[in-house]
Amino acid sequence: MPTEKQAEAGPTFVFVRPQLGENLGAAARAMLNFNLTRMRVVQPPEDWLGGAAVARASGAGRVLDEAEVHSDLESALRDFHHVYATSSRARELAKPVLESVDAMKAIHSQMRQGMRVAVLFGPERTGLTNRDLACANSIVEVAANPDYPSLNLAQCALLIASDCYRQAGMQPPPAASKPGRETATQWDKQLLADHFERDLELCGYFRHAERIEGQRLFLRNMIMRLDFSASEVKVLHRIRKVLFRHTDGD
Repeated sequence: MPTEKQAEAGPTFVFVRPQLGENLGAAARAMLNFNLTRMRVVQPPEDWLGGAAVARASGAGRVLDEAEVHSDLESALRDFHHVYATSSRARELAKPVLESVDAMKAIHSQMRQGMRVAVLFGPERTGLTNRDLACANSIVEVAANPDYPSLNLAQCALLIASDCYRQAGMQPPPAASKPGRETATQWDKQLLADHFERDLELCGYFRHAERIEGQRLFLRNMIMRLDFSASEVKVLHRIRKVLFRHTDGD
């Protein structure tokens, strides 16, 4: 069984545009069942801290009370080094797809290296959009009936939290920290993607109106999924400045 310290070192759960406050309450209960307390919410409904949510939290209200609220996904993810997105389908985006247990193994390995990790959950009705998925490094699939893979928000959070809790107990003790590679945060990569997109637009790269959105999404997904170091991102910025000197700076 994982110790309290091990389990508390789990990932942050980020709920994107949830539709019902009571579903967040049930998700908070699922998290605390497995000793996870770090929650962020992007564009929550107005009543997300109302009586229905607190009732469904059933004693896990502190997870809701301490949750960070963000107006957009990019700001919610800015300080993480690796982001996993839950999805019942990988769609057309090129990303590593892991089953939940394998993803939790990877998460605990990354966190032992000092990385900050998040798991994304999409809206109840539609799930995460391609634009949301482009902000993640990897996709997590929960094993379910392929003819009926639909899980509600709390069910998905419960299954991921359960796998995370079990894997915490299977990990070796944290190794002594060593100086070395500093992984780029999602914010570092977001800025790189923003600047490349702007420079390419000024160069006239986006020429065909019917293809622009797909090209932008492809570029952003390519940059966001890669495991850059902080120094590699800085080098790419310097390269960008040389290649696009006609732009108006950062």
